[in-house]
Amino acid sequence: MRKLLSRIFAVLAVAVAFYVLAVALLFTFGNVNWLPNVKYTLGGTGYTLLRLQEAKKQKDIEVLFIGSSQVYRGFDTRLFEERGISAFNLGTSSQTPADSYYLLRENLQQFNPKVVVMDLFWEILAEEGVEAGVDIISNSEISNNMVEMVWHRKDPMLLNTLLLSGARSTFKPLDPSDQEQFEEYQYVPGGFAESHRRENKLSPESLSSLRPYTFTTAEMQLNYIRKIAELCAEQQVILVFVVAPVTKELKDSVENYDAYTAVITKLAQESNANLIDYNIKPGLKLSSRYDFLDANHLSQSGVIKFNKLLLSDLQRIVPTLSK
Repeated sequence: MRKLLSRIFAVLAVAVAFYVLAVALLFTFGNVNWLPNVKYTLGGTGYTLLRLQEAKKQKDIEVLFIGSSQVYRGFDTRLFEERGISAFNLGTSSQTPADSYYLLRENLQQFNPKVVVMDLFWEILAEEGVEAGVDIISNSEISNNMVEMVWHRKDPMLLNTLLLSGARSTFKPLDPSDQEQFEEYQYVPGGFAESHRRENKLSPESLSSLRPYTFTTAEMQLNYIRKIAELCAEQQVILVFVVAPVTKELKDSVENYDAYTAVITKLAQESNANLIDYNIKPGLKLSSRYDFLDANHLSQSGVIKFNKLLLSDLQRIVPTLSK
């Protein structure tokens, strides 16, 4: 029996060694993404590499933003800094609550924020894919939290991404120079990505004919929101749920918006968190043509209008901000 186990371990060790060597050769001479069930997005869309590299150097901020692309393209940390409020944007493309949880596990103690602002965009609450996890792991140093993320998701693509990241880091550490640059928008220190476009790329006709959407939830994501609430409570961090503004046309395309509102209201109550839905809150007037880039991402003019109201709301909820 002992000999059998020794042989099994030997075979596994050889397999791992060949895997690492194969990955090294592929990184050197080609692209690994053509392999089945393999995806590696180092330096890809959303400036995740620069954001996570910068996050390692941040500590003792006041406001931390988490969520999907609506967050890193809609919450401008410079506008908070102008008011004397230190902030960091930890949003990433398609980030779900499951991804947010492990990012918070990795960074919350170091950031030591007074408040975490989490966006609850309805499509993200129904998401069960691993796109955001691939993005985060591809652009992160391997850590216990990243390993735990892969372990709990039990997805082959995430596992392969983790192995690829580990193999690559053996030969070349992550470097900001690996980040791809984009003409449409640029990275701003603090985690925000500012768009250069000033008008919606979608025509009024396209916006008015958006496909109807029925809100559903993935129970896994709701459970991770509860875990995030517990984590914030343990660290004595105030948790604020928001729904970032989208075009009126997109909001109206949600056929059961009342059901969505009921779900996030219940989550806020369970989590002892404040909830602000900027799609129904009075006082924010946005133009679908000039204040948005598409159906759900704000242009810079929209960002300024939205963040002005958000700042006021956060200072009401957390009077000690900037003090």
